[in-house]
Amino acid sequence: MGPDGSNVQRITSNNVFDTHPKWSPDGKSIAFHSFRDGNWDVFIVRSDGSNERRFTDHPGRDQCPNWSPDGARLIFGSNRADGEHVEIYVADAEGENVQRLTYTPEGVQPCTSWSPDDQWIAFHAFHDGASDVFVMRSDGSEIRQLTETSGDMRGCGTPDWSPDGKRLVFHCNRDGESDQPDLETSTDMEIYTVNADGSDLLRLTSNRIYDGHPAW
Repeated sequence: MGPDGSNVQRITSNNVFDTHPKWSPDGKSIAFHSFRDGNWDVFIVRSDGSNERRFTDHPGRDQCPNWSPDGARLIFGSNRADGEHVEIYVADAEGENVQRLTYTPEGVQPCTSWSPDDQWIAFHAFHDGASDVFVMRSDGSEIRQLTETSGDMRGCGTPDWSPDGKRLVFHCNRDGESDQPDLETSTDMEIYTVNADGSDLLRLTSNRIYDGHPAW
């Protein structure tokens, strides 16, 4: 749709779940994951709904595709290694040369974010019942932990880069104190930013409800 909400256009049409769309950098294509044939796989379609093609075809659960800034590659999360823990994979834009980037003890959340300069990938990984924000080089090297969260059901996640690549925004319930009877304290997410090296953590929202999934 247009930024004013006008000219809504339907891109996919089928009887399954299509979700988590991402524009290609040139605005010509959209990547998404879909529950086709009883399994999650990644697909790409032209922005006018034409030329839909399957990007992954694997019995594992492939989800949350995201384009590299130059449009040459996509990253996605998948449990294809062991059928349980999700790790991050990268492939070229044609779906070839699939490479695994992360090897974590408890897996990661499948949705990730490329830095604007194409050099880093932000993600969040699970540990001891919690989760934290990490960054790594786009080849999977130099993994850094940016947040430190402890406690069952506590965690930080869904990081997104600032346009200049200097900071990340994310949600976290590290200070959660929900006052809503239908929400547990663990669901009281707030919005934070932090430098790409983990310094200068700043909390942006402060209330006892769910503030989540930020984007710059």
